Amino acid sequence: MTWTAGVVRQGISGDPTRHRTTPELCPWFFHPPVTYNPQMNRTWCLCGAKTYPGDCTTETHLACCDGALTEITPEYIEWDQKRQETS
Repeated sequence: MTWTAGVVRQGISGDPTRHRTTPELCPWFFHPPVTYNPQMNRTWCLCGAKTYPGDCTTETHLACCDGALTEITPEYIEWDQKRQETS
């Protein structure tokens, strides 16, 4: 994505992103601390509703790499199916 004079435009596309974070699931996991900001010395939950003092991330890959707060994107599933059909 590129930013030009207040307009967001789609950049050159490659392979679709495999995972997307799901902040709507954050309350189901009791807002786990996943994003640390060293300049503020605070840790945020994925949806941003709760902050915690210091670096207290519970699990490094909770919001990435097939973690509990991610899902595989439908675009990736469709792309992968087409890729397998042509192989």
